[in-house]
Amino acid sequence: MRKSLIKNAGLFDGLNYQGNKDILLDGPRIEDIFESNTQIFDEKNLEVIDATGKTLMPGLIDSHTHVDTEKHLADALKFGITTMAEMANHNIDTLFSLKKITGLPELWVSCYPATAEQKMSFTKESIIENAPDARRYVDHVISMGADFIKIIIEDSKPHPLTGLVPKVFTLEELKALTDTAHAHGKKTVAHVTTTASYALGVEAGIDILTHVPLVEPLGKDTLDEMKKKGTVDIPTLIMMEGVAEKIKKQAPQAPVQFEHAHNSVKAMHLAGIPILAGTDANDQPASPFQLQHGSSLLRELHWLKEAGMSHEEVLSSATAAPAKYFGIPDKGFIRAGNIADLLLLNGNPLINLNALTQIDAIWVRGIHINK
Repeated sequence: MRKSLIKNAGLFDGLNYQGNKDILLDGPRIEDIFESNTQIFDEKNLEVIDATGKTLMPGLIDSHTHVDTEKHLADALKFGITTMAEMANHNIDTLFSLKKITGLPELWVSCYPATAEQKMSFTKESIIENAPDARRYVDHVISMGADFIKIIIEDSKPHPLTGLVPKVFTLEELKALTDTAHAHGKKTVAHVTTTASYALGVEAGIDILTHVPLVEPLGKDTLDEMKKKGTVDIPTLIMMEGVAEKIKKQAPQAPVQFEHAHNSVKAMHLAGIPILAGTDANDQPASPFQLQHGSSLLRELHWLKEAGMSHEEVLSSATAAPAKYFGIPDKGFIRAGNIADLLLLNGNPLINLNALTQIDAIWVRGIHINK
């Protein structure tokens, strides 16, 4: 693969705008970054891209997806997504086949989730009976190749639509899951949709919580504990909006309001709790709501902006922040030595987030993909 030179790009590195830069790529990685027009290059031996008037930023990361087909990856790539955190899957062989495909978004995978009872038709191997079984589960999915551990945490209140009361994890079981994952150097991510399950996840030391309650907003005590423990959140507002609308159509009197979810994200942001952009994109028939891969992330970013996040914070929530909190240091941030997952835009998303739709070019591990 020939070296590439991206000249005179306005650079957003994943955290801050750095002005105009020349970026040299060597294969799958960024070789070096220079102030524009300060270096003389032998351009005849380079692929040269004139990025004058354009913005270069890290490729986007969707921190909550469900990927079943190569088309899902291709659809995401069209919108500048170069990495996807795959939160649970029924077909593990297919999942790892997709993970090997080059030139499409990279998958961070969890295999199937840990559950207190059989959920969403996942294998019975996902069911945790006790604390030793929790350790067995973590060891098993890591041996399969899991990049992080996904857990479904319920609480004992009846479901607002079905009235069913789920079986719940004990605190001992959740701590066994988190402690074993951490012993392997892996992060834990928990599905939580109620204030009680949030509180339990925080108490158990879960690293990242995903979704946000619809029945009531998160309370100050939970927010304070999240801040104290360094808990990270993936609210998936676009999913919560769809679920709330669906429940209201089926049961107009159900006590769910999307405003509770949005207000909780506003409160998390004000409290300084790290927020990652994730969609829960899926086309699974059993899903409570289906979302298109790719386009749904742009809608999620707009919701985060409406929750009070600055443009820099919104962009970081889909670039540098997920790379940091999932523990992938060579992703999500443009610096020498990092993976060359890049997005070149014919506009500036720091001024208008809609510039994210104005894609000129994408690089996936240094592979240049023209739009």
